Amino acid sequence: MSEAQKKKLIKVSTVPTSLNIFCYGQLKMLSEHYEVVAVSSPMKELDEIHKREEVRCIGIPMERHISLIKDFKSLVAMTKLFHKEKPDIVHSMTPKAGLISMVAAWLNHVPVRMHTYTGWVFPTAHGIKKAVLVAMDKLLCHCATYINPEGFGVKNDLSAITSKPMHIIGHGNVRGIDLDYWKRDVSVSGKTKSEYDKKYQRYAPYCGGGFMQLTWKDNYTAFYNYMKDTLKVTDEEIKSPAEYATQHVAKNYTFESAGWYWDVFKDINTKISQWASLSADATVTKVTQEINGGNKWLASKKGCICKIKDDI
Repeated sequence: MSEAQKKKLIKVSTVPTSLNIFCYGQLKMLSEHYEVVAVSSPMKELDEIHKREEVRCIGIPMERHISLIKDFKSLVAMTKLFHKEKPDIVHSMTPKAGLISMVAAWLNHVPVRMHTYTGWVFPTAHGIKKAVLVAMDKLLCHCATYINPEGFGVKNDLSAITSKPMHIIGHGNVRGIDLDYWKRDVSVSGKTKSEYDKKYQRYAPYCGGGFMQLTWKDNYTAFYNYMKDTLKVTDEEIKSPAEYATQHVAKNYTFESAGWYWDVFKDINTKISQWASLSADATVTKVTQEINGGNKWLASKKGCICKIKDDI
């Protein structure tokens, strides 16, 4: 498709960190089909996005918190930008960018106006501030033509804000899945038993296939039975792969094997709900013991949970 034939897509976030993380690689992929422009507050990360994604980036100052004068200036700047660029699609994420860009796109009669809800601001607010935030979300939804909650929990909450149809990616996602990023390098797993390191030979060739690192012959046999009986997929190589069990599952059932092990075989989701009264630290210990049969890498996992809690 020639550049002249491409429709113009403008992606907007309040700060470029959101585009840099959630749209990593996505903007470059989309530019194969659209003329993509990234808009966010003028920060150093915009230059990083421009170089990596090879798309045009434009800086418009936006405040994350309520600031009536600055918000009005941002709205004026965004409206002028859309009038100049004449986009076919505007897609926003993050609350303030969503409000400003959806109103600006509505004022400019942009045909497709999409906002992805990645979370809420108003549930933790009180009084007048909460009423203002709810009104902002109602205005945003009124101006948008497509509303994309990140998951079913957000969708349920949104039903009190808008009656418009809502669209969820898969079972809940903000950007889809980059399969190339998650593709396991299976060359290490495609070994004969004698080629494995000594410490792995006891369970080779049933060693670490898929996202949950499925191991041991009995687990591969159980997964084979699940695929055959429940999903009606008969693939003898899952349980009788000669020397390449891990490679075959890693290449062909990366997601399925992980989902089966977590949700069906171990029933972790049900168990986590039963552990709701426990601390996060205790829950991590329980999950680790269920998955690994011991406390392997427990300290590292607890460290990751602490980091996530600090970031949130």
